[in-house]
Amino acid sequence: MNYKYLALAFIAFSAFGCGPWNKAPTNEGLAYFEVTFTDGTNIGTIDNPVEKADIYTFYVNIAAMDYNKELMSDYNGKVEIKPLAATLESYSRVTLTNGRYDNLEVKLRYAADEEVISVHEVEEVQEEFSTSYRPTGKVGVSPTIYLPHISIQQIQGTHNNNASNGFLSRFDRRNLTIGQWMVVTAVLEGGFYVHQLGAEEFGGMYVYSHSTPFVDDGNDIKALEVGTILEELNASVQEFFGFTEMSFPTYTLARTPEGRPLIDESRIPEIKDITQFVISGNNVEIEKYEAELVKIDSGIDGRTDIDIVIDDFDEHEQSYIDYSQYPLMVNGNPIMTSTLSTAPTFNPVANKGQKVKSLTGILKQHRASRPSTWIIVPRDIKDIELAK
Repeated sequence: MNYKYLALAFIAFSAFGCGPWNKAPTNEGLAYFEVTFTDGTNIGTIDNPVEKADIYTFYVNIAAMDYNKELMSDYNGKVEIKPLAATLESYSRVTLTNGRYDNLEVKLRYAADEEVISVHEVEEVQEEFSTSYRPTGKVGVSPTIYLPHISIQQIQGTHNNNASNGFLSRFDRRNLTIGQWMVVTAVLEGGFYVHQLGAEEFGGMYVYSHSTPFVDDGNDIKALEVGTILEELNASVQEFFGFTEMSFPTYTLARTPEGRPLIDESRIPEIKDITQFVISGNNVEIEKYEAELVKIDSGIDGRTDIDIVIDDFDEHEQSYIDYSQYPLMVNGNPIMTSTLSTAPTFNPVANKGQKVKSLTGILKQHRASRPSTWIIVPRDIKDIELAK
């Protein structure tokens, strides 16, 4: 081997590898934002969250930091403020001066569980008729804010007022923990219904478990029973064609001193009569009892002027074939029902035109359902009482 040429090759390779064109990249300028809370700002802890409020107010300090983790005192740029899931009720864009913005007030609405405040650098883009702001990818995130668990009343009662889209919850697509005690009001295939104890309105929720829910009763595994008390429920809020539900749940049962599930059917609330709201078409009032036990009754308050009739329908229509949905008329105003899965012995086709004394069941909503978006699903055949 010619070691002379090998040495020359090594020297040439070393020179190439150390040339200016192969230097390690140098990071300069803005690296990230340091986001801290002003002294005295309460952000809570896991065991002691911030006190419950409609709007939460926090004060943050923002600092532009370079790659040496030092303040960029010559930085003057715009940033956007974004919460993790809550709605921002304060300034969404501010300008840092000399690398800082101190004591910025941040107000959050529809906040629950854990939140953070993130800061994103944006650059101004001038367009023909407007100015827009484009993120650069430089961000900063605050420490975690610990907020109280939410209630069913907040999820159901905090919604837009658009009846045509189903009164969508402001907490749609949020994974949340309900911290108030609940009672199971009905168990159907694929899920169950709960009611927040003590809630007069907006207290019901459908929990879509995707299969028959089972629990550990202390001795064995058994199906979840009506009247079971839940201490806590975690799931994701979803709007299913206007029907607010929670999916993929985990839950904690209240238990007796012996470790058995606490079951108390007396905690199931009184059935809500919505007859008058159906007659008047008052969707705002009906919405208050979504996912709760309701009834329509021809004899409410001793009245004799209310007619509830199973309306004529086409049993060959796809909605009836697929979902067994058919209309009832309450003094000429429609509401839907579906009896196939829970009261299969009832024959709707044979009972067209039949007067109904009362119908009890779970109140559901489907914004594509016609002629009414509201649907009462009886728990069993005993919930259907025909007029004699």
